[in-house]
Amino acid sequence: MDKRKGRRTKTERFSVTSDYSLGALFERFYHAKVAEGRKERTLESYRENYGFFVEYMDLRGYGRDVRLVTPDFIREYIVWNLNEKVRFDGHKFKIGGGADRWTIGDVR
Repeated sequence: MDKRKGRRTKTERFSVTSDYSLGALFERFYHAKVAEGRKERTLESYRENYGFFVEYMDLRGYGRDVRLVTPDFIREYIVWNLNEKVRFDGHKFKIGGGADRWTIGDVR
């Protein structure tokens, strides 16, 4: 307040996170989906897929700035997911060489 009683002054609002922070935007998206009543497994899937996306950004040396996400970047990410990403890495049921090494005749 200023010196005159009852008179308010405007305060400046600021955001702790950048308006372009991918993490902050994901959190807004996630909370919107929670408010819509999505199932727990669906919410887990959102978090898991976001983790894959930021993993790709980190591997490529990009910052987590939403302005870097372009159509070309998304295409590169899809190609990486289809061809380069290690499937089921760290999964508790993955056997040493992975399921991709099994043949139809294998019985396990």
